[in-house]
Amino acid sequence: MTIASRLLVRSFSTRLGPKGIGYGQFPVLLHLWEEDGLTQKELSNRVRIEAPTMVRTLDRMEREKLVNRKRSDSDRRQIHIVLTAKGKALKSALSPLTNVVDRLALTGMSSSDKSNLDRLMGRVIKNLEADPAA
Repeated sequence: MTIASRLLVRSFSTRLGPKGIGYGQFPVLLHLWEEDGLTQKELSNRVRIEAPTMVRTLDRMEREKLVNRKRSDSDRRQIHIVLTAKGKALKSALSPLTNVVDRLALTGMSSSDKSNLDRLMGRVIKNLEADPAA
């Protein structure tokens, strides 16, 4: 699985790099395209990365004018992440990449194979999410 994970990252990175987007930024964009204005904490939870890593990712995205941070009007402790026009404009070019990479990765698999893979990967994820050591 480690090799598959590395190859998946390589496949995405190769496609994202020419657009000026790092692999770690892509899931953040995907979630914000789905629901703009999430808090930093919500993004960390949804992307499943630690808060300090999210802060560094958002720092870079803010420098690149993809997002803005906006302090909540109702709770000053919360920081909402809002896409800029530049961040929104990337959706049409980047969101199809998940389908491209999925098709590439799943070439030659039957519908049954794909269903089994989805089920098994769901189990792997559930097991790892329940890891008491993590």
